[in-house]
Amino acid sequence: MNETKPKKLVSRNVSFALGIICIALVAGLVGSVLSYSSRISSLNSKLNDLNYNINLAKSTEWVENQIVSQPAGAYSSWVFQAQYAGYIAVWLFSDTNETYLRVIYTSRVMSLISYDNQVNVGTNDTVLFPILPSNGIEIRVGNNNALNNATETIAYIKYYY
Repeated sequence: MNETKPKKLVSRNVSFALGIICIALVAGLVGSVLSYSSRISSLNSKLNDLNYNINLAKSTEWVENQIVSQPAGAYSSWVFQAQYAGYIAVWLFSDTNETYLRVIYTSRVMSLISYDNQVNVGTNDTVLFPILPSNGIEIRVGNNNALNNATETIAYIKYYY
């Protein structure tokens, strides 16, 4: 009987080259997965920030435990900037029933929108005001009493966004 040796289908050099190519492809795949994982993590962080903004979960305290005094008919004021839409919460105490809060601004995003709202607060109250992005939000605490001075304690003015 005449036996023939089976022919080699692939040479040793070709199999070695294919092995190197497979290792390079696996390394590239691992690198891509790690790169995309980093990008996904970054995008998740940005998404969480946006969700906080949507839920108005962030806040900045503009004024805390400040005492102001005004003569009859006068007011004290502060000016702040708001990057995002949200609201302002003001909590104050006064020694007169004739205290008011007033918020005035023009939106920088929609300059046709001007806001001017005054609320009488009496001796102890918390008032909320809606806010649009603006470079100049004026907050006034005033004394409507025509004869007597007034002293107010602003527990806080907070901006929620």
